[in-house]
Amino acid sequence: MNDTIALQYWLLAAAHEDRIRDADTRHHVRAARRRRPATKRAGSAITTWLVNLAAAVSVLLVPLAHAQQETLHSTSSVYRFTDFGAVDGATSTLLHGSDFVAVTLTTEGLAPDAPYTLWWVVFNDPDACTGDACDLDDLFNPDGTMNLNEAADISILFADGTITDGAGRAAFSGVLYVDRPLGEVVLGPGLRDALTAEIHVVVRAHGPLDPSRAFAQLTTFEPHTVIGGDCLACFDEQVAIHAPAATLRAAR
Repeated sequence: MNDTIALQYWLLAAAHEDRIRDADTRHHVRAARRRRPATKRAGSAITTWLVNLAAAVSVLLVPLAHAQQETLHSTSSVYRFTDFGAVDGATSTLLHGSDFVAVTLTTEGLAPDAPYTLWWVVFNDPDACTGDACDLDDLFNPDGTMNLNEAADISILFADGTITDGAGRAAFSGVLYVDRPLGEVVLGPGLRDALTAEIHVVVRAHGPLDPSRAFAQLTTFEPHTVIGGDCLACFDEQVAIHAPAATLRAAR
């Protein structure tokens, strides 16, 4: 399969996943609204529409010109943060272009019927990471407090959001351009070089679905600097790690 066909296939697959996910989101939010007072229903409908629109835009903004780029693909297992064991049946595929990266991640073992987000963790200078590979030691102290390795030039940015099915399964997709993030930026400058950065993608839990804050649960890290709020049930649950495209090219 050449790279043009591979990217076209990825776009079709991502759009198909979004249609399925949007239908699933509407189903769960409608069910949640039925359990709430009638006066709340209009706001919940608007929230659902905004979430679906954000998911669609993340895929539709990929320019057709990217189909002509030289691209590289990498596939990674998905790991639990609790024991760093691989999640059975889960996989993450990253498409590396000259000025963008695009991910599709399917996973399971999550809470059923619950909101989750996917986050880019970009190590723009992986050679500056403290160990043989970039890991939590470049983000946190041993006691869990944040301590960024500034030399690694790290960024954390929004990739996607979805609601799991009744069996705790989820599918995510997202695109990240050089110097052009498409959602919330938690920290850092974004993606500087799509070929040399090491890319991690993190699955974040947001507790049970709450229609009054569904938009925040599906599109923000929580708490958000503007929207505010709190999320004692939020935590990072799974991660996939992708080596720099330059490393993959050298290994060919």
